[in-house]
Amino acid sequence: KFKIKKPYCVIIPGSSPHKLSKRWSAEKYANLANSLYELGITSYLAGTKIERKIAMEVCANSRASEILVDNTSLQELAQIFTKAQFIVGNDTGPTFLAARIGAPTVMIMGDDTNPYMSSPTGSAAEFIYKANIQAITTHEVLSKVREVGGLSDLK
Repeated sequence: KFKIKKPYCVIIPGSSPHKLSKRWSAEKYANLANSLYELGITSYLAGTKIERKIAMEVCANSRASEILVDNTSLQELAQIFTKAQFIVGNDTGPTFLAARIGAPTVMIMGDDTNPYMSSPTGSAAEFIYKANIQAITTHEVLSKVREVGGLSDLK
């Protein structure tokens, strides 16, 4: 159903529409996607219909992002996660799903999330927390992705 180019990662830029402050900015995700493009990794954006706007912003400002938003069931998304190099996302359900199935996962958190009560769990799951979520840098995310094994042995 999906023509996904390998190697790839999945970016989950959305969050609850009632907690937009839980989102790392579209600009930051676009910078991440551009950095990954330079490494030869295609970024696919996942989420629901209500997150299409932020996904479109990321795509408009990055060279290698493609949208899967509102095109996958949870089962399909889980299958996509299992073959991804890694997943990066905000504090939102699909990021927790990726972590639980054992995919290398990094969650980005700000002061709206208590990392000690709501962090991802899984064999290769980590998080980055700063009170000001926008202060988290692309370099920090890439470093954390390396820690979870997301950039080793490209699939």
